[in-house]
Amino acid sequence: MDNIATLKLLLQPLVENSVVHGFKNMEDGGHIFITISMENENIIYCVKDNGCGFTGEFNWEKGYALKNLRDRLRIYYGKKAWITVENQEEGGVIAMMSFPATDEFHSKDRGNQV
Repeated sequence: MDNIATLKLLLQPLVENSVVHGFKNMEDGGHIFITISMENENIIYCVKDNGCGFTGEFNWEKGYALKNLRDRLRIYYGKKAWITVENQEEGGVIAMMSFPATDEFHSKDRGNQV
């Protein structure tokens, strides 16, 4: 595929959570690693940080940014999309999402061509 359409602002909430929550008690040394790959006709976004992580299980109802992101993925892609947020054993958080690669949207939100 030469042109792949994606929903707007998919990475922004993941990166913002790393900065605002993961690095809130760090003076320096915070790193965010972003990878984008394609597997079996799906796009996979992965955002990892070396921040403080979170306590217990991730709560989708606690904030609104990641809940909204999850809901947008469900609306546009249905069960073909998923998102996970987990603590890493070595510290920090890893957030991953997957959604079908497509060249167009059939909605008002035409997405971004990449």
